[in-house]
Amino acid sequence: MIFNNTYLKNILFVCIVLIITIIVFYLNSLFPLYSDDFHYLYITSSDQSFVPVKKISDIFVSQYNHYFQWGGRSVVHFIAQCILLLDDNTADLVNTFAYIFLVLTIYFISNKGKKTNICLFLLINMIVWLVVPTPLGTILWITGSANYTWGTLIILLFVFQYYSYWWSEESKDSIIKSFLFFLFGILAGWSNENISAALSFILICFLVVLIKSKKNIPHWFIAGLAGTFLGFIFMCLAPGNYVRSIEILKYFNITALSRFKIFRIQIGNMFSYGFIPIVCIAFGYFLLLFLYYSDNYKEKKRKIIGGSLAFMLTGFIGFSALIVLPYIPVRAFYGINIFVLISFAILYANISLTSLKSKIINFALFSVYFIIHFMQSYDALVILSETTKYREKLIYEQKRKGEFDVILPENLKLAYGLETLSTDSLDTFNQAYSRFYGIKTVKLVPQDKFDK
Repeated sequence: MIFNNTYLKNILFVCIVLIITIIVFYLNSLFPLYSDDFHYLYITSSDQSFVPVKKISDIFVSQYNHYFQWGGRSVVHFIAQCILLLDDNTADLVNTFAYIFLVLTIYFISNKGKKTNICLFLLINMIVWLVVPTPLGTILWITGSANYTWGTLIILLFVFQYYSYWWSEESKDSIIKSFLFFLFGILAGWSNENISAALSFILICFLVVLIKSKKNIPHWFIAGLAGTFLGFIFMCLAPGNYVRSIEILKYFNITALSRFKIFRIQIGNMFSYGFIPIVCIAFGYFLLLFLYYSDNYKEKKRKIIGGSLAFMLTGFIGFSALIVLPYIPVRAFYGINIFVLISFAILYANISLTSLKSKIINFALFSVYFIIHFMQSYDALVILSETTKYREKLIYEQKRKGEFDVILPENLKLAYGLETLSTDSLDTFNQAYSRFYGIKTVKLVPQDKFDK
């Protein structure tokens, strides 16, 4: 029969992907230009000339300057400035595709060698929104998405090729393919500091296993690995990294501390951020590993456990790489959490929940927690969207009156992580905001003073 169970399941899978795409596109449409977006609308320059980015060549100039003046994440910041060049709807659609491709890549890695698993795909989508830090700022915000969703996507797409070869040990080899993997490796290694370091680790793991098993190692495998190292070196050696680290040390007022004391702070940060999560992750992982061992499904057992452990260890390597930072930004855990999620998902995908009751309970528990968490994020997103529109209305009203030193009312609902404007008109974000809206200055004042 043409319309068999597998065919219908695949059709349903495609429909679910489309529904999630529509939902994420709608969420993207609610998220306004925000924070660093206002900076990346202009060409980075030392003379602060603030020339708007109008074409792709401007972005190359901007990222060349950015490399020397602020940081080495040239690939993801290039993506951010490209998206900001687009009209709103196209930008929202492109950013939506990044998320969809990310969760699909997670799904295909986790479900490697198995039939379509709709429940697994839905769970991956829910868990991504639960485990990634500040999902509004790392999935929907253009600059944040470029740094974390896009950066992690590039790395996972690259890893997927190596994971697939390690799994099947079948692949065509050619000079062109090797060259393309070398270029792809540069892009992946040049994406994000701690996860790019972890990327090198997992590729070396696959390489060591292949060598010990005396398996054939294609030329593209080595070329891609070499490209990864080269991209990582380009990113880490950016002169702008030094400039940024000095500014961060100044911001936290620790420039006078010795390197040893700063190192102690870094160790303390890692333990304060990671001790309890590490214990919980380890407990959950070994529980899932026990359930897998207890299950009757034993096909390709070594591949499944080996792949799962590789992604878990890679997550911890990415976490350990954070030790070089004087402080640990929450968003830095994005790629780490995704690698850990994959390690769990690989085991979960290979545990057969035989009874319908166990499947319903399993799915329902995740769903309830997800809905609660998601609605909290959605409420914050709606407030941000409405506040942005309200402020734009106030700006245009004041401009029509010939007032270009604009004041806006404070909004306490935006005070918890989403507010970037301040009461200081000379603040960097206030100045970027003013530049975008064509006014001299902008600052926040208490509601009672604004009403007067």
